[in-house]
Amino acid sequence: MSNYYEMRVCVSGYDPAKTDAIRAAASDEWPFDDWWQSATSEIIPGLRWQTEMETVADGNLGSKETERAFAQSLSKAIWLANGDYCRVSVEATSLDHAPFTEYAFDEEVYEQLMADRAKDSDPEVGPHA
Repeated sequence: MSNYYEMRVCVSGYDPAKTDAIRAAASDEWPFDDWWQSATSEIIPGLRWQTEMETVADGNLGSKETERAFAQSLSKAIWLANGDYCRVSVEATSLDHAPFTEYAFDEEVYEQLMADRAKDSDPEVGPHA
């Protein structure tokens, strides 16, 4: 049994010459496809001002693998590809039982909203009055 997750990864303070190797190593661990880069606006303690790259993808985490174990394995793969330490941040979000809010309205609310809609189209009342 697997757990469906969204994994978001941010890598900063890496060797820019190793960008492709880092992306490939991360993609071997999780189905990451699209990456984007941006300049960091702050200095991370112990690191130079650098660019950072991020990615996000959904996939299945094995039933015997914890989020922490995955984050450690991914970080190690990225560090090996970089040839040195770089900051790796992993956000793991379980999508199996993601919180949600449901909205279902009865006819009374329907009547109220439709009446409000008529007011919105009245030029003397104006929108959202």
